[in-house]
Order: sequence, then C-alpha cells, then structure tokens
Amino acid sequence: MSSREEIISQMSKREITKQLVISQLFLFSLAILISGVFLDFSSHWVNQWGFDYRKALLYGLAPAAFIIGIDFLLMKTLPEKYFDDGGINKKVFENQSVFMVVLMSAMVAISEEVLFRGVLQPILGYVGASLLFAFVHIRYVKKPVLFISVVYISFLLGFIYEQTQVLTYVILAHFLVDVTMGFIARSES
Repeated sequence: MSSREEIISQMSKREITKQLVISQLFLFSLAILISGVFLDFSSHWVNQWGFDYRKALLYGLAPAAFIIGIDFLLMKTLPEKYFDDGGINKKVFENQSVFMVVLMSAMVAISEEVLFRGVLQPILGYVGASLLFAFVHIRYVKKPVLFISVVYISFLLGFIYEQTQVLTYVILAHFLVDVTMGFIARSES
C-alpha cells in the first residue's frame, strides 16, 4: 500500500469530504482570480451560460452516456487493478447520502469546468487546457487505463466547449459522469 493510500485509509469520511470541498473551492477561486487578470471578467462570464434542451442532449447527456459506456466496457473487460485509484473515489462516496453524492459531483463538475474550460481553455487553447486537466489528476498518471480515460474525457469536454462556447453543457456532461460513478462507488461500499 502506498503512503497516499495509507493516509486515505486513515482519514474519516468527514475529513475526506472537507478536503474535497477545500480543493474545489481553491480551484473555483483560482478560476475567478485568473479570469480577473487575463480575461475581460464581466463580459467573459456573462457569455459563458446558456441552455437549450436539444444542445443539452447533444452536448451534455450524449457525451456523458458515451463516457460512462466506455468506462463500463473497460471495467467489464480489464482487470480490476487497472481501475484502482488508491481508494480515493470509494472513500469519498462510500456511506454518503444521495444528496451528498449529488452535491459533491456538482461541486467538482462546476469548479473544474469553470477553471479548465471557462478560464484556461480561452487562455491556453483546447490542447493546453485539456492536457493540464489530465495532469492535474495526478493520481492517475501511474495508472495507464485511468490516465488514458481522463485524457480522452478531458479532450471530449474541451471539444464540447469548443463547439458551444458555453460552460453549461460541459458542466452537465462532467456532472452526469461524476454522479453516475459516485453512485456506483457508493453502492459498492
């Protein structure tokens, strides 16, 4: 067991939830700070939101279903050890209420997409923001299947943003993936 896995195994549900909240608030704050320095703050954020049911299906639900389908296919065909993230996802979601799984998934989707698509993609470009998103998920770098998965998810989410220039659909897709995987992790505990 690695030192990270040992630390996680010793943390309480409350401590893990607290760390998740702190990390997501940090990412969101970083997004606001960077956008204030490098982007036209008010006009940039006003133009980031919109909603159309057809686009929500095409750019939110369909990509999420595709990602989840690929993940299920990989989980059914590859050994379980390829998906071991050190127990973080299981520990985050085990014994959480339905409300908390939804809330945590929404928090992660919003903070990560606001930073990576809403702020960094306009500054660094599609490839730069997508690669940075993948490498920020550092715990996956030594797990080839997980890392390849996060890279393709990152590029897909970046592509959605490129097509729509709206955060709503990217957040929706990210949320649907996270909440589905959260409920799976919760049910396995």
